[in-house]
Amino acid sequence: MSGTGQWTWMWCRLVGADLMLVSEVAEPMSRAQALAAVQSALDMLPDGALARQWRAAPVKDDTVFTPTAEGMSLWAAIPISDGQTPGDAARAWLDDWAGQLRSAGMPVNVAQPKRG
Repeated sequence: MSGTGQWTWMWCRLVGADLMLVSEVAEPMSRAQALAAVQSALDMLPDGALARQWRAAPVKDDTVFTPTAEGMSLWAAIPISDGQTPGDAARAWLDDWAGQLRSAGMPVNVAQPKRG
């Protein structure tokens, strides 16, 4: 968990033939603000089914995944540890997830997160 009590939120897409994880990360905020930002981003998606699902169930995880026209997207609320910037926290989260994907046989690459 975060030593600073700060969180951020991130939007990430798995794009291209090189399976690049491309992400945008926000400024520091509270966990409640990060979860609200994820909800707001989901509310802007066509159809609204994912937003309704996220809103209807108590959040058990801070990440939501969905297939998109570009491939796969995810939105995540991420804790920021002491000494980390939001970009550092996002990169650590992405590197961990990429390791899990690679272990499952998906050779993904991670781009440096951009500030959104």
